[in-house]
Amino acid sequence: MPVADGSNGAATTKPPIWTPRRRLVAAVALAAILIVAAIVAALAVVLPRRPHSSLALPTSVPPASAYTSQVTRSGLASAYVAGSNVGRYSNASTGTAGSGVAAIHAALMPQTGKVAFLERWDVHGTAATLASGAVAWSVEYDYSTDTFRPLTLNTNVFCAGGMVLPDGRLAVIGGAENRSDDTVGALANGMRGVRLLAPSGSPGSSGSADWIDPPNPSALLDPRWYPSVVTLPDGRLLVVGGSNYGVEFNADWSNTPTFEFLPRAAGVSESSPMQFLWDTLPDNLYPAMFVLPSGRVFMFASYKAVLLDPDNGYNPLPMLQFVAGSASPVLSGNSSDTSTTSAASMTCVDESSDSTHLTLSSCVYLDAGSANTTSLVTSSQAFAFLKSDLSSNGLILSTTSGLCWATTGSISSQITLDYCDPSNSTQSFSLTTAKIVHSSSGLCVSATSNLALALASYPWTAASVMLPLDPADDYAPQILICGGSQLECGWNCLTYDCQQACQGTNASTLNSCGLINPEKPWAAADSEDASLGLAAWNMDDIMPMGRVMGDLVNLPDGSVLLLNGAGAGMAGWDKGREPTFQALLYQRYGEAGQRWQALDTSTIPRLYHSSAMLLPDGRVMVAGSAPNDPTSFTEQSATPPAFATEHRVEYFLPPYLTSGAPRPSIDQLSPTAWPAYNATAAAVVSNLDVAGTCPLGPAAVDFALLHTGFRTHSTGHGQRMIWLLKSVVTTGSGNSSASFGLLSPPSPEVAPPGWYLLFAVCGGIPSEGKWVQVGGDPAGFASYSV
Repeated sequence: MPVADGSNGAATTKPPIWTPRRRLVAAVALAAILIVAAIVAALAVVLPRRPHSSLALPTSVPPASAYTSQVTRSGLASAYVAGSNVGRYSNASTGTAGSGVAAIHAALMPQTGKVAFLERWDVHGTAATLASGAVAWSVEYDYSTDTFRPLTLNTNVFCAGGMVLPDGRLAVIGGAENRSDDTVGALANGMRGVRLLAPSGSPGSSGSADWIDPPNPSALLDPRWYPSVVTLPDGRLLVVGGSNYGVEFNADWSNTPTFEFLPRAAGVSESSPMQFLWDTLPDNLYPAMFVLPSGRVFMFASYKAVLLDPDNGYNPLPMLQFVAGSASPVLSGNSSDTSTTSAASMTCVDESSDSTHLTLSSCVYLDAGSANTTSLVTSSQAFAFLKSDLSSNGLILSTTSGLCWATTGSISSQITLDYCDPSNSTQSFSLTTAKIVHSSSGLCVSATSNLALALASYPWTAASVMLPLDPADDYAPQILICGGSQLECGWNCLTYDCQQACQGTNASTLNSCGLINPEKPWAAADSEDASLGLAAWNMDDIMPMGRVMGDLVNLPDGSVLLLNGAGAGMAGWDKGREPTFQALLYQRYGEAGQRWQALDTSTIPRLYHSSAMLLPDGRVMVAGSAPNDPTSFTEQSATPPAFATEHRVEYFLPPYLTSGAPRPSIDQLSPTAWPAYNATAAAVVSNLDVAGTCPLGPAAVDFALLHTGFRTHSTGHGQRMIWLLKSVVTTGSGNSSASFGLLSPPSPEVAPPGWYLLFAVCGGIPSEGKWVQVGGDPAGFASYSV
């Protein structure tokens, strides 16, 4: 309408309110608001929550003597597992840029919101470049923004080990030979190298630290490609094994059968020998290692396991073997074989010409009550004992009635079985050579031809994890090993030459899982003589499918997530087939026979050189897969196909993040540095879902402490979880919040020094994790340099 402009009374016309330009601006603004709202809603389950409690940290908490453990945690990880809630894969980055480098090695950097990724040298370079234009072989990846910052490496870290040090820096140890090319540049030999990266930056804000990586040929005493690393209770790193050359199967000419410590003590100029690394050739690369609550180190390679004793210089304990119980994942085929036959009618062949193995020339069914009898057997397991084992350690046989230990100084025509429970009677049988087939009703000693032997370490790579240590059962350790590949060439293909000729993409994978408490002797349970130190593998629930190169990840609710891998083949360049896209959940506290649950499926093959890692927000980052040499981002047309190198990063949201249940929140925690063990701390937790998953309120809250480890090649060096003792101090309105006293772990053997994430858990739903430094820096890494 006409209006006066106020100056001369002339009438003007006011422009319309909604011009096309204004409509466009408004539409864009509305779209932006809707997009932001959608992102916030989608990430609501993992974004930090504002404190819901007005409770203050208690000024005092109960003394250490007042804390008790819960009697049982049954159902802890099953409250949310029902119906169609199977978690969800969520893709973050796409294209070849993605992670910048293939995430062959990965480590979570404390307090920064960052993960360090490291790549191998390759003639095709990477998608990350330094400011100078040079190729970057490592990046700092921010998982809150899915962006990366290139980092500088001077040495080849391919197939290294690693660990986040007690002072917070990441150490990457060992590596590969020098490599160079006019296009992508050079990396110096990294086999004796140690390089360090300090944590820097914060979530959403880039750091500034870079690798300290001088080409130092004396940082390690021996060259190490494929070494394993753990943090010991005294804060030092134990570095074990590897090879001095990039091999697919280790050999006597490439073997590094030694161990050493970092930091190195003054005056030490030689590493220590380890016979176990000779005994497990050619399959001893990246041995699985776990520090036990006794301070011993459990180590597994090939199909053998030992305990390393700190009081014996971390050499293997004498006279120690790990025995197949009802079944063994490392000495077995798939457990689906239920064929029945008469032992007397088995076809037996004389394999006495085999100088390596011991097999029987006649079929005998053994029971603890009688010998030299035949019986109907269900043949489901097969394995062989090396003659070297027999001559040095004796022959160990397990039966449904008990355990038999056959002691002998040399192979002879008669073996005497002692300690045969329950009667401890002495038995004997004639033999010339020996192969043993385990059955559901006892032990059938046979020489059936062409039995397959399953191995669990590279390249027949199984996944392994130590289950949560729980004060409710005195921190008894349980080691779970699942999957792996089965030799195609028969049980006696245990040499370098044979495996080189036998390897291929047709190796079948195992769906079996073995569980062992290395510190619980069988003999102690069934006889008065517990001096033998024998521990038993027990068959746990089988997986829905066989898998090699899987990754087992401890989750803060006490369950274990299995991701990545292949359904056929083995580790190595283009040798994995049939990608296993489906995630699986293992519930330690579930009923036997119901511990595995199939979850969501990915669309991205994650084969050789993949990684998976728990994040503080409860998601699991999934990255990597570099199965081809040289790098190719396109799936090859070969038959079967060669799968592409992956830079796409995705996240798996476990069922506790997709259940819709409110998450607890640790609003306050003090202190966040726990240098002393068995010491008290205080926390305030709010947002307890008392109307749903947490009906008992504060009394049902558990606290989990997790070390995420260094991830590479289906191993999690140092991965660990401990349940803490707690005491409710005060409760808030409606029982939905409380202040707690917490008790730090009882000893460095239970929780070696390092950086851990603390989660509050109720009804299977965890809070976000808070960083805690446990045990200080007793080895003095703060002054360690390379």
